Amino acid sequence: MTNFYLIPTIISFVASVLFIIISDRKMLFYNASFFLFVFIGNLGYFFLGNATTVGEAILANKITYITGCLLPLFLIMLVFDACKIMPNKMLRLAMYGLNGTVMVLAMTVGYTDWFYKECHIEKVNGLTILVKEYGPAHNLFLIMLYGYLLTGIALLVSSLIRRKNLIYKNMLLMLCLYIVTVLCYVFGRKVITGVDPVCISYCINDIIFLFVTYNTSLYNLDEALLTSIEKQDYQGFLLFDKKFNFVGCNDVAVQLIPEIGFQPLGRRLDTSENELF
Repeated sequence: MTNFYLIPTIISFVASVLFIIISDRKMLFYNASFFLFVFIGNLGYFFLGNATTVGEAILANKITYITGCLLPLFLIMLVFDACKIMPNKMLRLAMYGLNGTVMVLAMTVGYTDWFYKECHIEKVNGLTILVKEYGPAHNLFLIMLYGYLLTGIALLVSSLIRRKNLIYKNMLLMLCLYIVTVLCYVFGRKVITGVDPVCISYCINDIIFLFVTYNTSLYNLDEALLTSIEKQDYQGFLLFDKKFNFVGCNDVAVQLIPEIGFQPLGRRLDTSENELF
């Protein structure tokens, strides 16, 4: 099992390349950062599994915590975007400050006992693991992690219930992403020994998010209209895929048929309450 962590590292690198290929020009900064830091995190696990000294293991562990601190932030910002919610400036600054503080505390391992009281390395099935006793500052990391998890799940579930004009498939996919994270981080670590299942969840999340990226590119109405028709402010347009699933519309269409603004993307239109459909 010496090269176990090599497999997730390769998968996350390939996923990053695929993201670049299938994403469009308007993809957010957080989309690209998600794939980049998943790769960095898995690279950290690879270095950790092959570490030969405590110092090397601590350094590799810090790399994994960079991803562990930033990925929940990137993901919640992507959930905000998918749900068409714009967090205000103060909320964003508070989140940046929280994640930055936790990351700085994680970097103190080896220098203080704030994050880890003590740690040493052991070899299990040819892999190096860092055995540690958590310090009080690690509780802040858990509060941050579970806070983002619960917030993300709550936002996605509420968006699915409200049936706003959102990409329905992406809502379900991102909900699956959170479920995978919970299963691997909370329960996987209690069942799987010798390796960290978080790197497995990273790979699964990469694959899920590739589908999210593909759907987002497919349902990007502005790009689709710009390549086929000239944008006009006096004609309404509805866009469908080959399976007659609703892909999107422009503002004029919403003004003409207000109900269309509440139709989920990626599904057939609900025509039961409007004879205009």
